Amino acid sequence: MRLIHPVLIPGLLLLAAITFSGCSKVEGKKNNEALTLQNGVLMRGDKPAEARCIEAPGIAKVGTPYETYAMALHRAADVGANCVCTELDGFSLDGSSLDEGAVKAARALLRDATQRHMALVFRVFSASASTEAAFRTNAVKTAAKAFAERPEAIYVIEGSGAKQLTAQFKELAPKVLVASPAGGDLALIDSSTPHDASAKPPFLHFGSLPMDRVAQPHFVLPDADRSYADLDAALADPIESQPWTPDNSVLSEEERNEGWIALFDGKTFNGWTITGANQNGWKINDGVIEWAEDGGGVVRSRDRYDNFILRLDWKIDAGGNSGVFVRAPRASRASRIGMEVQIEGDYGEPPDTTSTGSLYSQQPPLLAAQKPNGEWNSYEITLDGPRIKVVLNGQVVQDLDTTTHPDLKLRLRRGFIGLQDHHNHAAFRNIRIKPL
Repeated sequence: MRLIHPVLIPGLLLLAAITFSGCSKVEGKKNNEALTLQNGVLMRGDKPAEARCIEAPGIAKVGTPYETYAMALHRAADVGANCVCTELDGFSLDGSSLDEGAVKAARALLRDATQRHMALVFRVFSASASTEAAFRTNAVKTAAKAFAERPEAIYVIEGSGAKQLTAQFKELAPKVLVASPAGGDLALIDSSTPHDASAKPPFLHFGSLPMDRVAQPHFVLPDADRSYADLDAALADPIESQPWTPDNSVLSEEERNEGWIALFDGKTFNGWTITGANQNGWKINDGVIEWAEDGGGVVRSRDRYDNFILRLDWKIDAGGNSGVFVRAPRASRASRIGMEVQIEGDYGEPPDTTSTGSLYSQQPPLLAAQKPNGEWNSYEITLDGPRIKVVLNGQVVQDLDTTTHPDLKLRLRRGFIGLQDHHNHAAFRNIRIKPL
């Protein structure tokens, strides 16, 4: 039986091309991470989006280490959040200025969030901020001027005088979205707020997970372990809780005795989810999973894995681009939160950080071991704690202790396996895994 992903409702679900994406060779000048409203629908770039946020207090404070906020972003994405909520920091006593270091810290957080295809929700006022009217007026104007050209975030204005303060913010920063109890682009509500779910503008719900995520797709959950567990359960594909028996008849007797598991039976998508809206984006032909059309998104494993050996064969045409995601999150950019072992139609080209066999954008392969474009290649990918080893066609192209790498040491240690849709033909077969 082919596994069908739940139908994506335009304007309500962030498309899988965004939520589980990876490598990109060319970055256009258009800001594909900008948040806007079009006819009451939240958009990221030119695609409908939803804001699924978890609070991460303090990560925009001056002096917060990169490691701290990167781990907060990764933890949120792991369970399906595509943004985090934190507060602006560094206002002067009267609110008329922002510490330069605080502005740089917030902008760095924005940069690193968008690189992961994640958004931010900034509370303009922290819980400890002054409630004096003059301070609040000055602070709103100061924040608006500082972030008027940063539409990758939603800015929250709450408390006394919110309607007037929101108008003042929007006058100075018309390009960015504001969530407020009154006058905002998004109406700020919580579980105790009576409201008409069909009213405009759309809502940003603070508190517990909304009961009706179709009517209230945009929410901010508190910084609590339960929030992560609840969101992960709410966004899980139905197959994740259904029985699944791998068809190990496709394995050799030796492989079965050694503890290998067949992730692909050569005939069906059992054990996999096609994450995109186009369920015809991937096809199975003669024991091969093949990219067929745009919009299929990632082919994602039913289960998460931590330590394992993964073997598979792959094939790609000249100039093509794909990859194998390992320890990938439920949402956002798998190649920056988990890892992507890159696949390119780049036979004969010198290796770099985006070549076949690279750990995408981070670590070039030790050598070029791919076969001519259009021929079958084999990967053996071993993940054991912080160590990753990649063997391509019998030659070691990665052998790395990620704790020695400034970025890879922060990546998830457990996650999904995914086959990337990069808008061109790619093929995979003989996919099997041996948990360690």
